Amino acid sequence: MPGCEMKQTMLERAVLAGVLMGDELPATLGLEERHFCDPLCRQLFTGLLQMQKDGQQIDLVSACMSNEHLDCVALTQIAQERPVSVVLLRQHCDELRDADLRRRLGAMIASAQTAIADGANVAESIAALSKAMEELVREDAENTQSGGTMLELMAR
Repeated sequence: MPGCEMKQTMLERAVLAGVLMGDELPATLGLEERHFCDPLCRQLFTGLLQMQKDGQQIDLVSACMSNEHLDCVALTQIAQERPVSVVLLRQHCDELRDADLRRRLGAMIASAQTAIADGANVAESIAALSKAMEELVREDAENTQSGGTMLELMAR
């Protein structure tokens, strides 16, 4: 996965702060591990999802105690970002999904370009790209939390 931009990491941390401070359960956010670019944030989100599946309480202390591999100082710093995350949590989730959609769409386009450059049938490559994009639009519509994701806005 390519390196994270600072904005992406800040959004990830804000979402995690909202979860750590008890505002939302991780499974209700419509996010998956792939939405997290920063390794610490991805590891923490995955751990919080597992805690929820196991029926454990989700908070800062429980997260630190349940995973010895997590940096509790970093977790505490993330949890302190709560004031921003509480207000904009759903919007941040949409922005993380949008970033993932952009990465996946870029990869699909690059793959189609490579296939065409390697002599693949242009019409078949475009049809495959179109089908993959339709799936992204469908997934985007199913996961939208605040009603303003990238693909929805592009369609307007």
